[in-house]
Amino acid sequence: MRISRAVAFCTVVYTCVGAVEAFAADGHPVSKGNTRSPAAAPRPVFHLSDAVIAGKAWASQEPKGLPEGTWQVKAGPEGVETDAKTGQIRWTNPTEGGHRIRTELRAGGDTVPVEWFLRVVRGTAFSTEVLSPPNYEDFQLPAAGGWFTDPVFGTRIRRITDDQSVRGFNGERAMFSSDDRFFIVWVGRTIPKLRLLDGQTGAFVKDLPLAIPDFSTVRWSYEPEMIVFPDGHRLMGYNVVTEVSRVIKEFNEKLGNQKGRLCGGDGNDFDDKGEWLLLEHDGRMFAYNLRTHERGPEKDMTGYDVDYCTMSASGQYIVGCLRKRGVVLWNRDWTDERQLLPNSPHMDIAYLNGSQECVVSRISGSRQGKDLWKKHGVDGGSLVAVRFSDGEIFEVLHSDRWFSPMISAVGGSNRQHVYLAIESYGLDPGDKWHRYFGEIVGVPLDEGADAIRRLAHHRCRTHDSSSHTFSDQPEAWINHAGDRLFFRSNMDDYTEKGRHDLFMIEL
Repeated sequence: MRISRAVAFCTVVYTCVGAVEAFAADGHPVSKGNTRSPAAAPRPVFHLSDAVIAGKAWASQEPKGLPEGTWQVKAGPEGVETDAKTGQIRWTNPTEGGHRIRTELRAGGDTVPVEWFLRVVRGTAFSTEVLSPPNYEDFQLPAAGGWFTDPVFGTRIRRITDDQSVRGFNGERAMFSSDDRFFIVWVGRTIPKLRLLDGQTGAFVKDLPLAIPDFSTVRWSYEPEMIVFPDGHRLMGYNVVTEVSRVIKEFNEKLGNQKGRLCGGDGNDFDDKGEWLLLEHDGRMFAYNLRTHERGPEKDMTGYDVDYCTMSASGQYIVGCLRKRGVVLWNRDWTDERQLLPNSPHMDIAYLNGSQECVVSRISGSRQGKDLWKKHGVDGGSLVAVRFSDGEIFEVLHSDRWFSPMISAVGGSNRQHVYLAIESYGLDPGDKWHRYFGEIVGVPLDEGADAIRRLAHHRCRTHDSSSHTFSDQPEAWINHAGDRLFFRSNMDDYTEKGRHDLFMIEL
């Protein structure tokens, strides 16, 4: 847009807590700051934005390509000034909330064409700086049901439990029912229980009267009230409301691996619809459709050194995490085997740009991994999305050192974001910290989407400042609608292993 006036105005909204818009002098929006038109090439570009942080001096970039003249601030909060010659805006003490700043350029001559320019500022939730949690030792939690505010990112968090008994599963599990009405979690340090919670509020519903040898085998199905689990030769369904069990299918073979777990036990096993489930017996795996009872061909996996395997989000593929061969992809009928990643990390399955199925994970520093780093411009601090269709690799998040996240992506919300719970590795926040460490983070997967959103410090740590193990790692679970995130943390009692409580964030 061009204007033919000697006096040009640019109104910009700056905020310390969230995204902002920019407006021309006539009050109409200019454009969304962190987007751009789709490129001709299919490769997505993921953007990061500078941030205004409350209480920290900030300066904008100098505007380029504008005629010479004199700049002045026409409107803005206390402490804002502009360089008369360069137009750079400086803010000595930003305060929380939305703030509108308007600057004016008086250029010489008549009807000098002046391009509108746009400056967009993000708050601490969108910062790319290293932000450690304050008051690590003195932080006081409310009782169960109470709310508190993360002091760095401003996110409101509800404490759901206060008995330090949440065991949970890895973040790649779908813990919410298909309609997000319920959330299910494994609790109990001495007597294990499956606990049913309200998926919108986190309120206690009931402990399910189920006697299952291993609660890690329980999965939500396409029916909003039904969980499924293996029981010998039978695949069982259980209605969490009526507490009635039924046999979905009886097989000739006993289901599960040597430990009784489905396909290794760590993945979600289901597709996003809760219809296609990956099953196993005696080292042989096959896809089974709960709705139609279609059974796919079997594959002998005894020679693959499987960590775990799962159905893909679409149900069209099977994804395997293999200890020696990395992440491998097959079609649902086990044809067209190909490697996606050289390592076997924590990973989950989502969509680039809402339609391109991908695995989200990290690439290790192995020799083959470093070859991929060089080829794709990533490194050990990169979180990547690997597209199924062509194996193309995209960096979607970058920290300044190696990290290992718990990743959550479920049907619906995984077409826009994945969510991470990133470990802190026993680091002292008063001594040394790294970007995104110890945080719950939302990562967009759309080209031109908003910046990475940092929700909260989960404050999960180890009792002896060592690296996390399964018993004390942070875990986060997003729901299908993308408006509730539950996470576990031992922030109230980290002195012993596995003493977690459950917390909720409304998005």
